[in-house]
Amino acid sequence: MKYLYASLVCFTILIALVGCGKVAPSFTSHEKSEFLTAVKDGDSDVVDQLLIEKPGLVNIRDQNNQTPLDIAEKQNNSDMIAVLKKHGGKE
Repeated sequence: MKYLYASLVCFTILIALVGCGKVAPSFTSHEKSEFLTAVKDGDSDVVDQLLIEKPGLVNIRDQNNQTPLDIAEKQNNSDMIAVLKKHGGKE
């Protein structure tokens, strides 16, 4: 029983350190810029297509630490808000 407990503790620590194998997506500065520009320009069709191709972009932050949803809400752009939420956008 002692070994089972020790194994469980080691496994838990390993999972915490590794993060269950999930690797945060990385994007080029061009990809981020293209996406955030489309959000700021209110081009919901382009944003929708980019998120279909690269869903991890949905919650990236700009230089002011704002999410795309933050930007859309400040602009009161209901179409953009809907597209971002459809793809899992968070504040």
